Amino acid sequence: MCGASLLAAGAPGKATQADLDQLRSRIESLRENLTRSEGERSAVRIELRDMEQKIALSGKRLHQIARELQSRERKLDELRREQAREQEKLGAQRNALAAQMRAAYIMGREPYLKLLLNQQDPSALGRSLAYYGYFNRLRSARMTEAAARLSSLARLEQGIREETAQRLILREREQAERKAYLANRAARTEVLAKLNSEIRTRGDELERAVQDEKRLAELLRKLEPALARIPRETGGPPDTPFAALKGKLHWPVQGQISAPYGSERLEGRLRWQGVLIEAPEGNEVHAVSRGRVAFSGWLRGLGQLVIVDHGGGYLTLYGHNQALYKEAGDWVEAGEAIASVGASGGRDKPALYFEVREQGEPRDPALWCARDSQML
Repeated sequence: MCGASLLAAGAPGKATQADLDQLRSRIESLRENLTRSEGERSAVRIELRDMEQKIALSGKRLHQIARELQSRERKLDELRREQAREQEKLGAQRNALAAQMRAAYIMGREPYLKLLLNQQDPSALGRSLAYYGYFNRLRSARMTEAAARLSSLARLEQGIREETAQRLILREREQAERKAYLANRAARTEVLAKLNSEIRTRGDELERAVQDEKRLAELLRKLEPALARIPRETGGPPDTPFAALKGKLHWPVQGQISAPYGSERLEGRLRWQGVLIEAPEGNEVHAVSRGRVAFSGWLRGLGQLVIVDHGGGYLTLYGHNQALYKEAGDWVEAGEAIASVGASGGRDKPALYFEVREQGEPRDPALWCARDSQML
């Protein structure tokens, strides 16, 4: 992207929800305008886009359900650990109370009045009365504590039952969502086969690829004024400039680079402006550095796409995703999951398309990511 950083362009402060809603609305309008400007007449491509949108939505929901399930599992485990601790304490209290009851029984065999009359020594009498009172008070305290433990255990058991029920509901939702996801994937396979047949028949693959590159460049250019109105977060520690991270970044996903930067595509008629990393479908895609999501949505040629603005005129692009976990305007940290690997955009097998851009110009990601950060 040309010009000053999008993140630094706004006035200092914190973006409100209204700011972010307006930003997302403007970016969605921009995406729709780009789609209309394509002059897209292929019903098959429109169908593919719609299917990939459904898959992305199901994938995002599955991701959210999985995170909620993990949270519920952690809470359930903690409740069970607390229950075990309370049961152990209750057992110790019962043992102590049993010992006190035995002592009280032995003392109680002598009536209280007889105990007073049989004591000749005043000091011995005082000690006996003190012991008698002490055992009674201790026994009463132990009984109160045991009752409290029993009440606490009852609350914990109720909590465990509720968490178990919630977990069961989530599992049922997950199964239903996964069924819809698999059905959409099967439908996409059929649509993709029709699209590939259409491309071979019309022979327009090169033209389509050139138009896709132009569309991406136009998107990057038009994003700047939309994001410039959103203020940069203040009050936190200063960010490390993206330029200072060159050669130190982690790759966004583990996998094998099948198309290096600058290598030929379409029989040498075009060259890759980023890298294509083959990875298992559904694996998490991670932001390589802190930044703000500038775009999150479907774009022809790249499918489900996330663009992160890191300031200083630097952007990273993550394409062909299955599902998107972040929205435009969201801040993300280095290593945070922002999407999942997929094959959207018309690919026949899963891979992540990854770009680094400086002032709008593509740069070799291999120069920015550490060689030993992943096995590629």
